[in-house]
Amino acid sequence: EGLLLKSNWTAIKDLDAGSWYNVEFKDERIPTLKATLELCHKLELGVNLEIKPVPGWEWQTTMATLDIIGSGPKVPLLISSFNTHCLHIFKGQAPQLPRPLNVDIIPTDWQQCLARLEATSLHFCLPYFDEVQVKEVKAAGYQLACFTVNTIEDANRLLGAGVNAIFTDHPQTILE
Repeated sequence: EGLLLKSNWTAIKDLDAGSWYNVEFKDERIPTLKATLELCHKLELGVNLEIKPVPGWEWQTTMATLDIIGSGPKVPLLISSFNTHCLHIFKGQAPQLPRPLNVDIIPTDWQQCLARLEATSLHFCLPYFDEVQVKEVKAAGYQLACFTVNTIEDANRLLGAGVNAIFTDHPQTILE
């Protein structure tokens, strides 16, 4: 119980992380970032690593993440975040890593935001899809991804409008 930030790995590693979702996942453990990157490497998967720091802990979160990334297997990697401070730190510490900016709604000053962060793409939330904005962002040379897309109709509409990628909870549904 309590904040994860105030816990240590010994207290966390044995927690049941799966039964909240479904009884068949009972006793699943929380993997470390290193273990996750190792598995993705083995499975030849790329990673969109979304950074969600505790407010005020952006620097520590970024540096700890960079330490793990630097010591682990090399996988295709994006560092995304809603937190612009984190993305700014990543820009300074690891400028070679692609850094998408996550937003719910594409802001009116999206171009300035992306330029300031030297972000490589923009990730936005499905309910706020605006085809005109998508075309503007694409015309400026940026890539777009949309979350969370769980129907084939939404996927087709977004991809047809020029969105480059989607995030889904149900990849099998979308692939069929």
